[in-house]
Amino acid sequence: PRLLRWWRAIPLDDPAERLNAAMLQTVLALSVLLQLGNLALAWAGPIGINRVALGMSVLNVAALLGCLVLLRRGALAWSARLFIAASLALLTVAYLLWGLALQAPQQLLQLVPVLIGGALLGRRAMWSTVAWLAVLVAIGGWRDATVFVSRPQQLMLVGSRVIGSIIGFGLTAFVLDQALASLRESLALAR
Repeated sequence: PRLLRWWRAIPLDDPAERLNAAMLQTVLALSVLLQLGNLALAWAGPIGINRVALGMSVLNVAALLGCLVLLRRGALAWSARLFIAASLALLTVAYLLWGLALQAPQQLLQLVPVLIGGALLGRRAMWSTVAWLAVLVAIGGWRDATVFVSRPQQLMLVGSRVIGSIIGFGLTAFVLDQALASLRESLALAR
């Protein structure tokens, strides 16, 4: 009960903002746990840890903890902005270094900054995040394609992944955008 009271005690006056803060706090805490779990698995695994990936993981945990500190001090928007900026910065490095194929299994998680942007910061933040991700997917696809220049079938597969990923990010954002617009309209009518 004491921990639960502390968990819920985010210094925001608006009840809707408190609910949004609770959601973001949960996302941040679970993201820290996921990152630490992935680090532990990589550390214990037979392959070892790439130093760049290790550095990125440490930076990610630090950014997530920074977001939590901001949030616990009542800075909901700044916490969300830092989360999105740090996520996009780390994804930029990952797509540049490792391409699209290695990022594909994590693309569902890469939607979280899009969802946070749309839910907490508005349409511009959401669509800017989608645009950034689309560019990263294209860059990652280009990097993958350079390996398969002499294999047309593989190039087709890379092209299909690029198009599918970009459309997936766009459709997710579109659905969220329309749902939030409908919700705002309903709330305006109810007032």
